[in-house]
Amino acid sequence: MFYYDDLFEKLLDEDNEYKDLIKLIHYIIPRVVKRDFRDDDGNIIENKYGYFKSSIESNIRKLNNYDKPLWDFDDEFYDEIER
Repeated sequence: MFYYDDLFEKLLDEDNEYKDLIKLIHYIIPRVVKRDFRDDDGNIIENKYGYFKSSIESNIRKLNNYDKPLWDFDDEFYDEIER
């Protein structure tokens, strides 16, 4: 349990929102249980903490990058389009 506590403290210290962590937990855990503690390839998850940590960190990166635009346009391009 201490590993999980340390993980959540670290994630909160990195300015992640408590509510986002709860959403991610509710996203990850049911899927792992539904697959009988097997990964996406069907292999048994031996290190459940390591798998959870990796999953939550991966999903946090996706969540944090969600608001970023898919393409970087320069201002000149936008100026031409608007004309």
